[in-house]
Amino acid sequence: MYGPGGKLKPTSDESITVPGRSTVPVLLSTLTDQRSTDISLHVTARSGRIGAAVQAIDEKRGGDWIPASAVPATKVAIPGIPSDATSARLVVFAPGADDADLKVRLAGPTSSITPAGHESLHVKSGMSAAIDLGDVTKGEPGSLLLAPEDSDGPATPVVAGLQVTRGKGSDQETAFIPATGAIERTATAADNRAKGSVLSLVAPGGTAKVRVTASAGSGGGTPASETYTVKGGTTKAVAPPRPSGAKGQYAVTVERLSGGPVHASRMLSLPEGDVPAFTIQSLPDDRGTVQVPQATQDLSVLNR
Repeated sequence: MYGPGGKLKPTSDESITVPGRSTVPVLLSTLTDQRSTDISLHVTARSGRIGAAVQAIDEKRGGDWIPASAVPATKVAIPGIPSDATSARLVVFAPGADDADLKVRLAGPTSSITPAGHESLHVKSGMSAAIDLGDVTKGEPGSLLLAPEDSDGPATPVVAGLQVTRGKGSDQETAFIPATGAIERTATAADNRAKGSVLSLVAPGGTAKVRVTASAGSGGGTPASETYTVKGGTTKAVAPPRPSGAKGQYAVTVERLSGGPVHASRMLSLPEGDVPAFTIQSLPDDRGTVQVPQATQDLSVLNR
């Protein structure tokens, strides 16, 4: 765990044994006596293969699962800040040997702007840095874009995440958006609902064209598709198409057709009384295709 002052001192051996085909919950507060508001967590498998997730819970502002950030990159996109977000807090970690100097941009529906008072962010090597952006979207959907402050100088890869809050007072709820990789071909959200679903698409570079397809529902229906153009440096927030005659849940697939890179996320909202309960799922490329070696017919193998 890495805080604003660097690596947090562990109270004991940092090794955790996870038996095969099992899950081991670990309370992070038991791993160190040091306390920090903003930390970055790095989990490494010394042997075998693992999956890891973090659950954050706040008695006043609810909680959610924190998805893992995309691999360290010099340019970062965090897609899908809700239009009614009342606060947003950015946490960035520089895992390499060099410090990172980043410029911060907000990609809105029509253009990209620099959040007032948060034009740049300095992140020291091996440390976490955070800034409170407040209600940065001002009633419009948006996405955060991070890039090297000096475009001609050396660039340092970073990882990042955003804590987003909706609601006010005692009726607040929190979700988390990680830095999300670009969609190379397709990305899919397996579970979608007819109501309370918002798909966010951001094109940090050139204008991009994407196709969004809703599958048949779990109880039947006919797939439906819509094509969208996302202008460079902007965020497009849309309600995904709904399959005709849909019954039950259905999947939504985002397919990049042409143009520049596209990053995406999907928000599901299900209010509970006055609490705006919601969660945000990042949509990285689903790696649904792979490259295979070129093959040719060779009947001589029958004689071997």
